[in-house]
Amino acid sequence: MGDELITLKVDAKELALISSLLQQPRRIEHTLRNRIFVIDHDWCRNLIAICQQRMAQHDYSVYSFSADIYYENGRVDKISTREGFDAYVDNQQRLSVGVDMSMSFLVSFGGSNEPEKQDIRVQAFSDESYKFFLKRKRKSLDGSIISSSISSSNPTWAEDMEGHVSRHIDGTLRTSLLSRLLFYLDDNGSAIVSVSGPLVIVISFVSIATLGNLPKEFDALETDSSLDAISRKINIIIEQYNRIPHSAWLFVSAAFVVVLLMILRLFSDSLIRRFCRPFVIFNNHSKTIADRHFSKNEWLTRLLFGLLAGIPVALLTAYIKGLFPF
Repeated sequence: MGDELITLKVDAKELALISSLLQQPRRIEHTLRNRIFVIDHDWCRNLIAICQQRMAQHDYSVYSFSADIYYENGRVDKISTREGFDAYVDNQQRLSVGVDMSMSFLVSFGGSNEPEKQDIRVQAFSDESYKFFLKRKRKSLDGSIISSSISSSNPTWAEDMEGHVSRHIDGTLRTSLLSRLLFYLDDNGSAIVSVSGPLVIVISFVSIATLGNLPKEFDALETDSSLDAISRKINIIIEQYNRIPHSAWLFVSAAFVVVLLMILRLFSDSLIRRFCRPFVIFNNHSKTIADRHFSKNEWLTRLLFGLLAGIPVALLTAYIKGLFPF
């Protein structure tokens, strides 16, 4: 029996799909967790425009497009065309919590007559549990995720596209010293608590030993609240603390910072929920909630740092004025 040649007629799209499945394309994935971000409809449309702008350097066509928009009440709006996504409008009073957007292109690289399938996928969820319709075990919204995945048969093209997508994602991240500190405390809370226990005892012992041995002159000025008396009290306290070796001072200062971090750790869940909330905005209701959230956070952050700096000063002032019974 001789060899037989069978010829099958397929169009360019089918050929590209078969080719991409056989070639085992390279995939680049980039995932960020526990980040603060604000992603809206315009951000997604700008990302699509960036991808198509990079594709314009080659002969290409859009093979497929899909976008799934998730809401807190469990609803998912599935869109299968770019035009439908551009025209999408939601006027309901429900909170949008995630978006999963995928694009596939047929690209002819280097003048090749055979187009190859290239895939781009971007996901963003204010809490990853919404993606799986799971009930959150904790009330805090610190399970956010934003990720990108690029599958391509051309490594150079994939690296270039990944760079543009990553920069677009980085542009929506909102980071601050407070958010980084809170997430760090939330992840390493047990270690901080175990170290802070002995340091609390050390700080208490040093403070009692120092302030418990103030000279009689200080006791004589206890009921005097004049400016001259307050000045003399400050000088007495400073002289008393100057007797402590510098090495001990460094240790006590470090211990005080760790204890302060331990206190923040005890309230980290509430603080993360208050200051580190990401948003995926696809309607006016979600935008109103996000605007209100960031507006409140601005003055609450100032208040928090003001308290952290002001409480020690207030306690020292009250002690000097003799407002404590010891």
